[in-house]
Amino acid sequence: EATVSSTSMSRNKVCGISLTEKASVKVTGSNIASNGRHGVGTRGSVKGSLTNTTIAKNGYNGVLATDSGTKITLKNSVIESSKKFGLSVPSKGAATLTGTTVKGSGKSNISVSGGGKLTLKASNSVTSAKGDGIAVTSKGRIAVSGTGNVVSKNKANGLRLSGSGTQGTVVEKMSV
Repeated sequence: EATVSSTSMSRNKVCGISLTEKASVKVTGSNIASNGRHGVGTRGSVKGSLTNTTIAKNGYNGVLATDSGTKITLKNSVIESSKKFGLSVPSKGAATLTGTTVKGSGKSNISVSGGGKLTLKASNSVTSAKGDGIAVTSKGRIAVSGTGNVVSKNKANGLRLSGSGTQGTVVEKMSV
């Protein structure tokens, strides 16, 4: 378990933060940038909370939230200019966003697949991806439960759901 505040975790060969095997981290007011692979990489039922943190220009994903039991929460944070995906939620991982911006990713800003779950609470912005804003595939799930969410100016679809077993629930107004 670790608590990190006002720290830069940048220019590492692999990840800025790597969480494995039930690890837990709370990050506040930090910068995670220009890492070779992921800004935040996960594997094996981990927990991560990122608040008022910028995750930028990472070599693959800004944040990878993978594996059953993994729960990543982003609040008032920015994920930008990731080479592939800003936020990737595969293999039964879960991510919850509140007041967070995901923008300028090389593929989709947010990718949810393989039973992963994305929850958008209030005031999130998903813009300017070179692919889809949010892509939910292969039994992935999305739930929009807060107001003021905006998905705009992406080069492909704003919101794409595809594949058998893929689910989406929008209970509050969302601008796409």
